[in-house]
Amino acid sequence: HRHMDFPLRLPSHWLSAPKPKGKTPGALRSFVDSVMSYTKMDLRTVELFETPRRTLVISATPLDEDGRLTGAMVVVDDISERRRLEAAVRASEARLAHLLRKAPTVIYTARAERDFAATFYSPTVRELLGWSPEQFLQDAAFWFDHIHPDDRGALVAEWDRLAQGGSLRDQEYRVVNRSGQTRWT
Repeated sequence: HRHMDFPLRLPSHWLSAPKPKGKTPGALRSFVDSVMSYTKMDLRTVELFETPRRTLVISATPLDEDGRLTGAMVVVDDISERRRLEAAVRASEARLAHLLRKAPTVIYTARAERDFAATFYSPTVRELLGWSPEQFLQDAAFWFDHIHPDDRGALVAEWDRLAQGGSLRDQEYRVVNRSGQTRWT
């Protein structure tokens, strides 16, 4: 394949970006110069070039023709939106984790199938019932086995109603905790 001869010129606004975080305009020029000084094909990537509004990942590789350096291929990827979304997800996850640790109740989810096996248990289950979330998640019957025997029939009837398209209703039932005591939930 054929490479085109061209001098590597960066738009002036790349080199005069206002105080980029972590990389200076001179560092960007040094990066490009270092790519152009290579004598073999080798991909180089600058870690990040961050301006107040943009995060750019800049990759470059020298182009040669018959062993002679003729230019460089430079790829600029604007990952600003991805970085913003990653930060929003981290903040949301931190808020959710805080709520799950501090809620004075056990929050859980279960499959909408006959066994209603648990898919998530909040960490508060350890404090309130003495069992770890993992114990509930590893054994589909663990939760049901710890419901007071007198309350199991009503729960099974409610599950059947849900399976037939009924809506979720509040339920109160007793659970036997790790020390053998009965607690209402």
